[in-house]
Amino acid sequence: MDSDHEWEPPSDAERKLLQARRDRSDKISKLMGDYLLKGYKMLANSCQECGTILLQSREGTLYCVACSELDSDADKDDPVTNEAAAMAQAREHQMASVTSTTIPSSRVAVPCLETVNVCTNATSILPQASFVSRELKAVDAGGQKYITEVIEKLDWSVHELKHSHNVEQSIQLCHLIRSCAEAVTSLKAAF
Repeated sequence: MDSDHEWEPPSDAERKLLQARRDRSDKISKLMGDYLLKGYKMLANSCQECGTILLQSREGTLYCVACSELDSDADKDDPVTNEAAAMAQAREHQMASVTSTTIPSSRVAVPCLETVNVCTNATSILPQASFVSRELKAVDAGGQKYITEVIEKLDWSVHELKHSHNVEQSIQLCHLIRSCAEAVTSLKAAF
């Protein structure tokens, strides 16, 4: 088996990053629960800035818990709260590990993320596409066609994640998987 394809446990920095993300997610979940108890409604749409599920007050005001209560200007360089900073940190770590190995530079391949970038663009459109009009319900009462298509994309993403050895690509695939799962839940609720 090639040494390029062997699994390596996450570094201390990556473990800290993963734990910090888990903690942030837990805080968001707790805050969302508190707002739901106050009478807010959870919507089938996500925040355009951070991807967190939006809430709506009784007055109809849209509210993003993460953007309003957790994020600040100080967080711009924090890899836990800023995906761009996380990507940069992962890239730096990956480059450091590649240069520290004894593999000749002519054999180091840069993975192509073109497919993943297309998928990432699709996930940024997903919150806008999650609203299903009454006309679509009439055309496909079960909505099974739409659900099946999203599940196929979900299966593809999981398959790609299993074979991914690139940190950035794995992060993007995880975001796509989460978005697909949310879309399936929304579609099932809509139909």
